[in-house]
Amino acid sequence: MKDTSFDLADPDVLQFLQVRNFISAASFALLLYDYVLTLPQEISSIWRQTSKRTLIPWLFFLARYPAIAFFYLFSTTKPGIPLAELREHLEQTNYGLISEVQDWLFLICLAGCEGILLARTWALWRRSRRLLWVISAIYLGLLAVAVTMMLYPVWGSGEHQQNSFAYATIAAVETVIICLTVYSVVFHVRLRGSGHLLRVVYQDGVTYFCCILALSVANLMLHLRFTDKPLLLADLQLAVHSVLCTRVVLHLRSIPASSSQQDDLTEVTELSELTHVRSTG
Repeated sequence: MKDTSFDLADPDVLQFLQVRNFISAASFALLLYDYVLTLPQEISSIWRQTSKRTLIPWLFFLARYPAIAFFYLFSTTKPGIPLAELREHLEQTNYGLISEVQDWLFLICLAGCEGILLARTWALWRRSRRLLWVISAIYLGLLAVAVTMMLYPVWGSGEHQQNSFAYATIAAVETVIICLTVYSVVFHVRLRGSGHLLRVVYQDGVTYFCCILALSVANLMLHLRFTDKPLLLADLQLAVHSVLCTRVVLHLRSIPASSSQQDDLTEVTELSELTHVRSTG
């Protein structure tokens, strides 16, 4: 998500950069606050369950810790510097290198987040083999395109076009995820009624996903409207993706221990297979 080729002599660009810095600082605070709140549960339900080698802990790690590293690098650029000194500071700082490292951390974190969302969708569909092939193709295809665009930018295509394509693709994939989730939840509610797990699934699968999708669409719209300005909500999008996607895993991991109703335990076996996605294929 590169946005470093801007005219720093333009006062509007500097103002956008400062506003984005404020939004990014708030995003960092949100990420750290959630990290402190959920760290005990993360340790007990993710890292202490070493008896099962699954893919989810790896996706969880990718969805959380590259985002923290991303915002740590952001904090080293002195985001609170006054507007009058911002241009000189950016020109003296090796901002291009920091931004390039952040781009890769951004990509790694989103890969972990989207992997969690797709794996969870597959689990909701009772680990359908056909759906597994479809979502695997989508995930690997998008990852390959993203890495290729990072390494070899498309000739004749500026950063604006590439960023627009990236955000549009994210929004499209998340729309598909929401549709599949809603259909699966409605099907299970009609079949067995609403239970504790289904309420969690509905909250995480619809409410969380709608928040993520809305932010992706807002980022795309702002990017299309202000084509020559920095991306205002990119860092907020990263923080929200990281927070909500890791909470999806933590909520599902906590259900078997907290649920006491037999029907809920049955649903857990069938629906929360997210916790048993094997990494060994």
